[in-house]
Amino acid sequence: MVGQPQEKKGPRDSKEGLKPDFRSFQRRPRGLLSTDGKVFLNLWFIPHPSEVLVMFKTLPEKAAFRALRLTLQLLAPLHDIVAYLCSFARLGNWSELQELQKMIDSLQSPQDPNQVAQALLLRREVMFLQFDAAVRHLARYGRER
Repeated sequence: MVGQPQEKKGPRDSKEGLKPDFRSFQRRPRGLLSTDGKVFLNLWFIPHPSEVLVMFKTLPEKAAFRALRLTLQLLAPLHDIVAYLCSFARLGNWSELQELQKMIDSLQSPQDPNQVAQALLLRREVMFLQFDAAVRHLARYGRER
């Protein structure tokens, strides 16, 4: 889901319009975080570059810094996860990304950006550890042959 320049947001694009349910997929708000930067909305929304410039412009400096930091904490591990999946061509059926969304929806507090960022970091670490274990296994198997 990609944002448009000067996109108008509706009532379903706020924290009030979000009803997390890990049992089903539903239309998600058109925003990563709420306007105050405290509520996680939708990991799959990519804001338009012009929107990024003004996302937290109305917040006080410390709150805007916090919201931007949370944005980076959410997107950095997602970037690594998607890059990993693409590099190993496991992205073909999107099941890994659907599992990622189910994991987020099943969190105790799926609207807490800190909790979502922590879950994404843990998922990224598990993925890298799985890769490391596979490479070590193959390296050992190659030496034994």
